[in-house]
Amino acid sequence: MRPLRVLSMGAGVQSSCLALMMKHGEIEPADLVVFADTGDEPRAVYKWLDWLEGEIDMPLVRVQHEDGLAAAIDKACRDGSRVSSPPLFTASGGKVMRQCTWDYKVMPIRRHVRPLLEKGQRCVMIRGISWDENQRAKPSDVKYIEHEHPLCSIERPMTRNDCKRWMVAHGYTIPPRSACKRCAYRCNVEWALMRDLSPDDFEDACQSDELMRDNMPGLKERVYIHRQLVPLREADLRGDIDRGQGILPGMGWADCEGMCGV
Repeated sequence: MRPLRVLSMGAGVQSSCLALMMKHGEIEPADLVVFADTGDEPRAVYKWLDWLEGEIDMPLVRVQHEDGLAAAIDKACRDGSRVSSPPLFTASGGKVMRQCTWDYKVMPIRRHVRPLLEKGQRCVMIRGISWDENQRAKPSDVKYIEHEHPLCSIERPMTRNDCKRWMVAHGYTIPPRSACKRCAYRCNVEWALMRDLSPDDFEDACQSDELMRDNMPGLKERVYIHRQLVPLREADLRGDIDRGQGILPGMGWADCEGMCGV
C-alpha cells in the first residue's frame, strides 16, 4: 500500500524550502503538510505560514495540543497545574529538562496523522533537517512512521545556507526563524533582533521570563530564559559571548533536537 507522505512543517528555513522545492517538482510532493502550533510563535512566523499556505498546492493543516504551550505555562505558573517544561536555565547554572517539543510538536502531529492511515499503511514523515544538522536525522521510534530527510541525501545534500540560496535564486524571501518567543535556545544576536525588530514579541518573552522566575511547578530554583541568569530585560545583548561560554551566532540552537526551528 502506498505510504501517506506528510511534510512536518516547522515554518523555518529548511521545511519551507522543502515545501517550495516540492512545488517546483524537485522533490516528490507530500500528500499533507502539518504544522504543530504551540501558540507561542513570533508574529512574523504566523504571517509567513499564511503566505506559504497560499503559495503551495498541498493541503496545510495546523494542529495544537489543547490550548497551546503558552497558555499552559501561564496557567501553571498561576495555579500550579502540570506543564511540559520549556528549556530554561536555573540559578545554580543548570538546565531544566525540555519536554515541550515532544508534547507540543511531535505528539500533536502524530495524533493527527495516525487516524488517517488505513490498516497496514505507513506514514513517510518528511523532515526539514539539513546536511549541517545531520546528527538530528534520526529514525522514527514508532513502526507506522518512517522518517525521510531529503536535505541529508547523499545525492543532493543541502545545508541551511544552501536552502537560503535556493530560495533567493527562485525569487523567495528568507523566512523568519521558527521558535517559541519564550524559548531559551537563542544567542544574543537573535534576542537583539527580536528586541529591535519585533518589540511586541520581545515584551511577551520578557513578561513570560518574569512570570516563570519563581512560579514554575516542581522547580525549587529560580529560572531564567537567558543564559546570563539575569532578567531578559537586563541581559547584555551587545555581543555573542555569554558569561565566557563563547556563544557564537546560531549556536543557541545547538542543544535543540526537536522540530522547532526547521
